[in-house]
Amino acid sequence: MSNKTFGDIPFITFYDTVLSRLAYFTSENFLPAYLDIFGPIIPEKILKSINDASMDKIFDSSIYNLSKNTDIPTYTDKNTKFIDFTDMAEKINNVNIKFVNRKLPSAQAPPQNGGINIPNVKSIFGKNYKVAYISISTSNYGGYYILVDSRMPNCIFVVFRGTYSAKSTGSYTKPSSIVPFNIGKDMSPEQLKKKLKEDEGKMFGVLTGINKILDDVYHTIIESMMYLAKTYLEPKGSESIKVFTTGHSLGGGLCSLFANDWFETVRISPYDKAPYNIFTKKICCVSIASPRVMSPGLANNFCARVVKNEILFRRLANRGDPVPALPKKAVIGLTEGYEHPCSGKKYKTERGVISMECGSAMQVRSPPPGPVYTKSLECRNTKTSIFQGNVSGNPFAHTVYLYINFVNAVPVSQFLMSGMPSIVKSKPVEIQRNSKGGTVARIILGVGEEKSGSTNQQFKSVFFDLNNLRPKDQQVIQTNPDAKPITSEDTLMNITEFTDIIKKMKTIKPGDTLNQVIPNNVTKLAGSIEPMPKIDGLLPENSKKGGKSTKRKTKRKTYKKSSKRKHHKKNKTRKIKRR
Repeated sequence: MSNKTFGDIPFITFYDTVLSRLAYFTSENFLPAYLDIFGPIIPEKILKSINDASMDKIFDSSIYNLSKNTDIPTYTDKNTKFIDFTDMAEKINNVNIKFVNRKLPSAQAPPQNGGINIPNVKSIFGKNYKVAYISISTSNYGGYYILVDSRMPNCIFVVFRGTYSAKSTGSYTKPSSIVPFNIGKDMSPEQLKKKLKEDEGKMFGVLTGINKILDDVYHTIIESMMYLAKTYLEPKGSESIKVFTTGHSLGGGLCSLFANDWFETVRISPYDKAPYNIFTKKICCVSIASPRVMSPGLANNFCARVVKNEILFRRLANRGDPVPALPKKAVIGLTEGYEHPCSGKKYKTERGVISMECGSAMQVRSPPPGPVYTKSLECRNTKTSIFQGNVSGNPFAHTVYLYINFVNAVPVSQFLMSGMPSIVKSKPVEIQRNSKGGTVARIILGVGEEKSGSTNQQFKSVFFDLNNLRPKDQQVIQTNPDAKPITSEDTLMNITEFTDIIKKMKTIKPGDTLNQVIPNNVTKLAGSIEPMPKIDGLLPENSKKGGKSTKRKTKRKTYKKSSKRKHHKKNKTRKIKRR
């Protein structure tokens, strides 16, 4: 039992923090690092406890049966036992450092992208299992990971990579992000007025740059979940697969918006019916070091769902971390600014339930900088003052969470360069655009299969033009990377299209790079006609909560109008119509 002061830290938040760190890896290291951690370090009995637990109990330490599992280290907070993850964190950091320092075999490496031999990963388990993931990367962002583990047949994880480049930092620090993007335009004036009154907001808005990243491939994420669940898990009917989402930094903002969209998705046609209804309507979201991504009205709307136990949510932030304080709360004379869920006056009580403010346990002076495992975390559910160490502006507070080291993952210098001209920024790491400036997407399917004490890893990849997943009147050509993002979903992605994409995947040979950024062959898509419903995270009133839902209509005329900006006089709000 530890003598340190931890606070009330549900183990799933540590679990998700580990996944969030792994999401910074590209495919060269993501899967082998996962296999070295989950099982060898985080015991299989813990994986089983999370898998077997009901969604409503996922933050409850009782699911781990700590009174009987005496070999699991614990600490006590307010007479409740929690898992002490200190030793796990140190071992996990050592695994991550091993892969960070891993040398690529120069003799076999392609000159531009690098390459690596795919090794066999030794396993301590006596039974066979499979771990599979799909990674999605685009010309705008690289780092959507959808993960399944056959040892956890009732779970699927959607993990978003954090801030990894100057371009990704710019998604929430550019001037275009000062004003939230209004997503309430599809509602009738009466509906909108009623909901805004309920949620004490002037608008339902999102942070444009981050929401654009999610919208690019939202339906591709859904179909990736479907493929992995059907292929590698054993769904036992409706709502048999628990859905988890997490991310650090930019990834924290993305997972929050994903959870908000998920609430609507599973309640409208066709996602409320077979075959999609294998997933739980409730989603567990753990955001870590997230910037603000919602206007106060939308943040309150999100919190209302948390209060009703429809979204299971925890927000983890370190004292002193500057990222959770971005963007600003309000801009005088323009419009509402941004707010974290459950941070408004209406939900003072709920903030103490969903928020965790901790010490980073980071020590910069030691060479190299990293976590101090003897240091107390002192996580609190109440907002701490500057007198208690909550002084925003220390970028190093962003780099260690729950003892997990993000130092080698988060480019601190990029925070300072995000607003500078592109010419002085580091080399882009996203997928290259096509010759017309269109967005290219890449999907990688990675599978690790344990057999006879070793795990064989196999990888396949495919490239395609993301514009071809948008209806003709919604296609976007954006040649200026610093321009204001245009929101447009991949609504032409469906089961048929995704199945065809999977069939067209090419095996990546050992020694070839697993992080191809130059499209070697852009696959022609089958070409869907009928779009899937657009998702904005605001459930229409004509959709029922549970059971049948009314299919959301696609408003193409509304979208056509959206690209036309209406300029008003000085000091007046610029209004941007939704799609």
